[in-house]
Amino acid sequence: MKPFTTFVLALLLLSCGKQADDLVDKAGESVGKQISNFSRAVGEGVDNEMLVKLNLDKAVQELGLTSTTAKRLPIDESKKGISVYLIASKDVETTLRAIAKNGQDVEIGRSKLPVKMKKDDAAYFIFEFDQQMDSMTAKEYSISVVPN
Repeated sequence: MKPFTTFVLALLLLSCGKQADDLVDKAGESVGKQISNFSRAVGEGVDNEMLVKLNLDKAVQELGLTSTTAKRLPIDESKKGISVYLIASKDVETTLRAIAKNGQDVEIGRSKLPVKMKKDDAAYFIFEFDQQMDSMTAKEYSISVVPN
């Protein structure tokens, strides 16, 4: 039974004096579940919207680094950037560069970050970009090794 229908039925029975308490409880529970499901779906949608396309350069992969997820930092943050989860299959000590590109494959921002990890380490790394960069126009990010 739909939550609104259950709620209306409970109100009608309440006015008739028939076991309305049970129906009101069920109606409240049903409405609560619907609100909870809606909130969860909105949260998952926002979470998925934050995901970004990430390419790891061949040199990064040769260092033994892989990535399972990359997300845009929340819009209300005072900094712009991406959070990247890196996993090391070897000891790594280098500086990585993240480049943001728009939908026309044009660079719109850069960030450098020193990375030091031991074999089998995994961690999130935040690449921060200039405040002027419009992170909503960034369609793809790539990570490469900064040459010495």
